[in-house]
Amino acid sequence: MVRSLNPVPVFVIGSDEFLDQIFKEFSLENIHIECAPSAQKIVERYYKITEAYDMVEMAISRDKYKSFKEVADKLGDEDLSQINQLLGPYAKNNLDKYQVTQGIYYGVKKDNKLVAVAGTHNISEKYEIGTIGNVATDTAYRRQNLAYSCCSRVMQDAFKVCDTLIVKVDKRKPSAISLYEKLGFKKYCEFFEGFAVRK
Repeated sequence: MVRSLNPVPVFVIGSDEFLDQIFKEFSLENIHIECAPSAQKIVERYYKITEAYDMVEMAISRDKYKSFKEVADKLGDEDLSQINQLLGPYAKNNLDKYQVTQGIYYGVKKDNKLVAVAGTHNISEKYEIGTIGNVATDTAYRRQNLAYSCCSRVMQDAFKVCDTLIVKVDKRKPSAISLYEKLGFKKYCEFFEGFAVRK
């Protein structure tokens, strides 16, 4: 859990009895939950689900990655406003400056306007694993492989410190799943993701 965020991100795994005890003792009002699909019923005993998504997690290891010469450029804190503007329709919250400066972000600009972006949710050098996310393309510039280019550059940098990269995708978005499969990701597992308020 990261209590400084609202809603608080919560990832749980375990038996029904264990999860029931955990949620019974939770004092958190708003949560962003990730759990196995079978655990959703436990969450719903104590929380009202306000948004729900059936997700698939995909993964790729460093040895499976094939680098390409891409057109995307590295982004920094000076691009934060444009990143948030582009992600706006898809993100619950704006990114903070540290997320861009401490993460890995690449984008494509046309006439000084950011039209495609990809980045990382987190990178752990200790465990050599990272999560790709915050991928978006301006609707006027889709079908030009710009998201592919941005993701590929992010992966290239991330694999300098990571052995494995993962991405979480809404099952209702086959085009996004296809993009990550094209980049070499393979489906790893399915999970439930949602936003919930304490009953």
